[in-house]
Amino acid sequence: MTALANQLRTRFKTEPVDTSRLWVRTSVVVALAAFAVAVPGGIRTAGHAIADAYLQVSVFVAATLVVLLAAERLFRSDLGEVL
Repeated sequence: MTALANQLRTRFKTEPVDTSRLWVRTSVVVALAAFAVAVPGGIRTAGHAIADAYLQVSVFVAATLVVLLAAERLFRSDLGEVL
């Protein structure tokens, strides 16, 4: 296990986190949270927006998989080998 951990450490060397832009991201999150709290029904609207986005992404991924699998069957090929 130690050999695997050492190999992963050397393969995925991480750079130090750049904190110069961290305040920008934090301030954007805080501003959006403050806006959601300040607007009447804002938290519920934000929740619905996130749920809608999650559903749309899920449908897009499912449709993409259906298209790829249909193409795989139609052309009688293995896309795993092609890719």
